[in-house]
Amino acid sequence: MEPCLGEGTKSSRSSTTRNQRPSLHTRAHDPGRDQGSPSAHKNEIRSRTCEAIASVALHQPYQGSHEQPLGRSRLADGFPIPTLASMESAVAVIQFPSPVEDVCFSPTAPLLGITTIKGFLKLYNYTQTPPTLVRSIKVHTGPARVVKFSSDGAFCVTGGRDRALRGFNVETGQTLWEVKSSSKDGHKSGLYSLLLPNDLGLLSGDDGGCIKIWDLRSQQCLRTYQQHEDYISDMCYVPTQNSVVATSGDGTFSVYSLDQGFACSGVSKPFEDALLSVCAIQGGTRVVIGMESRGIEVFSWGKWDDATLAVRRHPSSIEKMVPYGDEFLLTCAEDGLIRILEVGKELELAGILGEHEMPTERMAINAQRTMLASTSHDNCVRLWDTTVLNDDGEDDGEEDPAAVAADSVPEATATVPGIATQSAPAAPAAPFLAAASETLSRKEKKKEKKKAKKRRDLAKETQELAAQSFFSGLAGPATATATATATATATAEQQETQEMAKAEDDE
Repeated sequence: MEPCLGEGTKSSRSSTTRNQRPSLHTRAHDPGRDQGSPSAHKNEIRSRTCEAIASVALHQPYQGSHEQPLGRSRLADGFPIPTLASMESAVAVIQFPSPVEDVCFSPTAPLLGITTIKGFLKLYNYTQTPPTLVRSIKVHTGPARVVKFSSDGAFCVTGGRDRALRGFNVETGQTLWEVKSSSKDGHKSGLYSLLLPNDLGLLSGDDGGCIKIWDLRSQQCLRTYQQHEDYISDMCYVPTQNSVVATSGDGTFSVYSLDQGFACSGVSKPFEDALLSVCAIQGGTRVVIGMESRGIEVFSWGKWDDATLAVRRHPSSIEKMVPYGDEFLLTCAEDGLIRILEVGKELELAGILGEHEMPTERMAINAQRTMLASTSHDNCVRLWDTTVLNDDGEDDGEEDPAAVAADSVPEATATVPGIATQSAPAAPAAPFLAAASETLSRKEKKKEKKKAKKRRDLAKETQELAAQSFFSGLAGPATATATATATATATAEQQETQEMAKAEDDE
């Protein structure tokens, strides 16, 4: 039996050639799409998706329009088939009068940042019911396309179609710095994507395929790359490789090594399709690329000529992919469904987390991996409880109570007026995941948790190392002293942390 991911219908946003594909705000908010009936659109999607899932349940190959199947799934081995009727309902829905461009969670506070087509940045406390608006800031003269938080949650960065970059203090809302469109080093096209590998450096990509790297301490542009001919659709940082992967609407992706002064270490061959999203899985050993009409392709790190896995039966326009640990990959596409793919040798359909009535554009997950936010053409942000994907809270009867208590302590939070930190509500495990977890022995569970902890520790150490060396080979004379001071401080803090950890082990 060859299962599929569920076939979605084509939205009113038609496929175009690489260089004709409109920018995000045009694609996402075509006035013509509002003339159709969301109910009819949703019902057609539901009908075709249920047909696809039913074909899996009946052990029959799906006769869809795409050629290649996903590969064998464990859904065939007695696991319940996840249908649309059993999808988790959204925890909360934030409705806007105008289209939403991007979402991002603060890593340290219960804050959700949302940017809109009207140029506003809105901060919501997502732990309250319903989510409460904490602050609204006019950040751009046109659409505010993208927002990112710093790792400590103290500031956030936005980019807009007006070609400007701005940094804001999250607590006060004060503008910390800005790069105006008229700046000599500024972008010549509208901003499309941002990446904060650490709190020292910022990467920005625009509609013209240009990538710039910025020193946030001096607000200076240190590098400019023009490897692409079309918009930079997405970027991801891979800590274990200390590298950045960027995808473009021109059908190629590029790789940049931070260890080599942010040199471009590779460019893929051109695909006959726009590349829309990218993320790393399995500890950075594999890179997943989401495409406009060709589904998903997976590459082993450093082997960029040929994909090691191709998933053709995922519905088109995979705008965003979010890894959930090393176990799952969450995807969104033009049919509005948020799919859960199980990560292994292949990518296999594990279930459907939720849906929008219209095509889904953006997703983000919080640092605790308890909440997922998604945006759609329906002008709303939906929040989904993702604790159903995590079995760490299950009682195996052998865990050390002290260790459990330590794991449950939340991370330090940034002080924000009107915000009190609290945990997301727990949810029962999904049936298709509960059945799988019962087959694992308690000893195997503990081994998996230890492996996961080692991977997290490795990623953290790599991130700290990158933070110390990110600009060491790039900074000019004006910033060399500041770089050396920051590196020395970071090294001292790391040594102090190691000494404290050693002392605790001795005790």
